[in-house]
This record gives sequence, structure tokens and C-alpha cells, in this order.
Amino acid sequence: MDSVAAEGCSKMFFIFTKSTMVRFHKFTQSQPSHSIRLGILIAALHSSGCAMLHTAASAVATDASQATAPQSIDTKTQAEACRRTAIELAAHEKDDHAIAQLERARELDPRIKGVAHLLAVLYDRQGRIDAAEREYVSALKETKNSPDVLNDYGYYLYCRDELARAEKALRDCLEQNENHKTANLNLGLVLAKQGKDDESFAAFEKAVGPAAAHHNLGMLKLRAGRQAEGISHLQEAAENDPSLNSESVLAFVSGSSTIDSIASSDEAGEIDFSARD
Repeated sequence: MDSVAAEGCSKMFFIFTKSTMVRFHKFTQSQPSHSIRLGILIAALHSSGCAMLHTAASAVATDASQATAPQSIDTKTQAEACRRTAIELAAHEKDDHAIAQLERARELDPRIKGVAHLLAVLYDRQGRIDAAEREYVSALKETKNSPDVLNDYGYYLYCRDELARAEKALRDCLEQNENHKTANLNLGLVLAKQGKDDESFAAFEKAVGPAAAHHNLGMLKLRAGRQAEGISHLQEAAENDPSLNSESVLAFVSGSSTIDSIASSDEAGEIDFSARD
């Protein structure tokens, strides 16, 4: 992860497995339903996304004398259906289709909530950095600096090697929710990369306990080429919690000829903590 260009923060070298599925599942729980009728219309999403919803929505409206008002409601319902379709598509890593649905949702309802954060994540995932930055700024404004958006934005900045900004975003998140597990994990990554080892350990410890904190910091030290420090932390982790497979990593280190092979091999094992909430 130290080399963003090479890895794009997609592989957490044994520490975290980036879980976008978890993130998108959370979006489905956090956004309110705009209409009871959405439940009637949602069946159309699986086959045609939101493209055919106008016909379905029109069938629900039974009072022709109120044609103007239902049209406005139908447009908002269509937009929300597009957004929900995008969540499902993104969870299955169909990013191009998800982005198209979100952009369509915004066309239908320029004031729709919950699109900017999703687009930011997807644009970031596709390497569209400028677009992701714009959407993160919009999402922060829309959500009034939601802790979850701040956490994702901090991690995005970390992947861009903008460490001071990343640290600020994550600390702002933790000011609102000091027990935000993934923000503490991400802050641990940022601080370790800045050489603030004691603070990094404290952030990891708050999220996952002392043994896993030693393991995480040990893996980061190995990745940075500081083998002696890495081994020391891993030994501490192995003594305190054998279940963390630190012993396996140490055995792999002793038989490996280069640090790069340690940092890139799946044989060393990993802890799946997920870098996002």
C-alpha cells in the first residue's frame, strides 16, 4: 500500500481486505424509502433497472384527474429506484452500470440524496480521481460531514498519499464517533506511514486490541522494509494471541529472501478487518 501507483490500495498486504460489499450494504440500510409504492415497483429493477419504471409507476396512479402531481412523485420514485439498483450493481462490482444508474438518478431528481457518496466510492474504484474528489466534497456537504463519509474520504486521501489531509478527515470522523472502528484502523495506517508509531499502535489497539495492533504494525513495518521492527511486533502479537497467524508470517519471513516477496505473497496470511465500515 505504500506504493499507491502499483497497488491502488486494492490489496492490504495481509492487514485488511477492502470490502466494498460491506459498504454498499450499509447504504441500503441508511437511506429512507421515499414512497410505499417503491415496494410495488422494485420488482422491475432486476430485469430492467430503472429504465422501464415510468410505465410501471403510471400503472399505480389511479386518479387521472391528479395527473400532474403523480408525475412529479413518479420522477422521484424512478430516481430512488435507480439509486437502489446502483447499490445492488455496485455490490456485485458492476461499476459501469452502477455509475450509469446513479447518473440517471441525478438527472431525474437533481436533489436526490445519497448519490454523491456512492459515486465518490465508484469513481475512486475506477481511478477517476478528480471525479471522486468532487463527489466526496459534495457528499460531505450533503451529509454535514457524516462520520462514514469522512472515514471513506480519509481512506481515499490515504491512497493518494495525502497524509495530512487524510489524518484530519479521520480525526474529524473520530471527534464525532470515537469508537468508529474502521476510522481507527484507517488512522492507524495513516499514522504508521507518517512514522508516528506510538499513535498508530494506539489507533489500531482501540479498534482491534493490543495483539492485533502489534500484528498490523508489524506487517506495515515489513512492508516498509524495516524487518527487525516488523519481526519484533509480530513476535509480540504471536505471544499474546496465537490465533492471529503471526507465527505463520514469522516462519514465512525467516524463509524468504526478499522483503518484497514477503509483502506481496498471500502465503503470509492476513487478518480480514475491512478498511471501510
